[in-house]
Amino acid sequence: MAWRDELQAASFKGASFKTNSSDLQSGRRVVEHEYPQRDVPYGEDLGRQARRFTLDAFVLGADYLTQKNALLDACESEGPGELIHPYYGSRQVLCTSVRIREAINDGGVARFSLTFNEAGQQQFPSATTDLPAAVAKAADNALQSMVESFAEQFSVLQQPQFVLDQAVAFMDASMSQMQTIANRILNPVADLLQSINDLKNGAGNLIATPGRMANRFKQTLGALTGSLNRTPESIAALQILVTQFIANDTAPVITPSRKQAQNNQRALNQMVQGMALVETLRLSSDVAFDSFDDAISVRVQLLARVDVLELEASDAVFLAMQTLRSVFSQAVPKPDQSLPRIVEYVPVQTLPALVIAYDVYGDATRELDIINRNKNKIAHPGFVSGAESLEILVGS
Repeated sequence: MAWRDELQAASFKGASFKTNSSDLQSGRRVVEHEYPQRDVPYGEDLGRQARRFTLDAFVLGADYLTQKNALLDACESEGPGELIHPYYGSRQVLCTSVRIREAINDGGVARFSLTFNEAGQQQFPSATTDLPAAVAKAADNALQSMVESFAEQFSVLQQPQFVLDQAVAFMDASMSQMQTIANRILNPVADLLQSINDLKNGAGNLIATPGRMANRFKQTLGALTGSLNRTPESIAALQILVTQFIANDTAPVITPSRKQAQNNQRALNQMVQGMALVETLRLSSDVAFDSFDDAISVRVQLLARVDVLELEASDAVFLAMQTLRSVFSQAVPKPDQSLPRIVEYVPVQTLPALVIAYDVYGDATRELDIINRNKNKIAHPGFVSGAESLEILVGS
């Protein structure tokens, strides 16, 4: 193909014209630094120059006046537009200069001298929210509200021994659950285990000062959360504490002591479950989920638990949890992360999982992903039933 055949019909903002010659001015923006008593200068490269296109254009014919006015209007109109350059194709430019020359002797021709500058893009630094950090901040505020709320509601001062014993039994059960979670960590930090044991053994003394006890529990739970890997399995482990509760006293609530014991049980439930839920939300906001569906499932499940917690929460705790709910909903799944989706896939016939992995992904090494995601449907990886609907990831 000859080079003339590759030239494009020239136009600007839809107004056509013809051209015989064009110039392009470009290069690098360089600041020359020349230093005293030094013969070698330094050229500081500040990036590419804006390209400038200069064209000698013309319109002609019986309707040249119409063509001339259309091109002039396009050049004088506001904002950038599309220039179809004969040599450089489509460009977004601004017309910075237009000169028109006409003569009676030329007869039906208007000649233009056009200058276009590259429009580029209007780019400014954009502010983005660090969502995991926002969740962490909201979580800290919610935990502090829970400490203060617990200190207001809980008391064993001037109460019979059974009121104290019930509270200590509940804390003992909660710390035992924390030990269970800690033991799931392959190499739990010694300081963490010591902190859990200290709180468990000292619960009897801390019970008398509910504010101190709540703060100690918050610190120990935070250390536990920090020791867990950011995985869905850790979310499930923490939820053991979210569902922790103590059975209500079956004795009739007919005395002030029984009433205080019942209030203490409720306050302990709200503190342990609430703080565990807050830490689960904090951890979940930084988990790398396998799929979009997994992330949404965790979000829906945890927000449902927030709904239940808020039913009996104090005003301060309710407001703090509402803030935490809002930022958590934005953080899970992470908006800047493109996660694969779960879809159903039915093999055409009974095949090995390895063959299915190759058919679906073009990668036989993803056999284990299919097997692990469909454990209850695959009895043997060498014989995956063709009648069984499988879950697979797409977009990964």
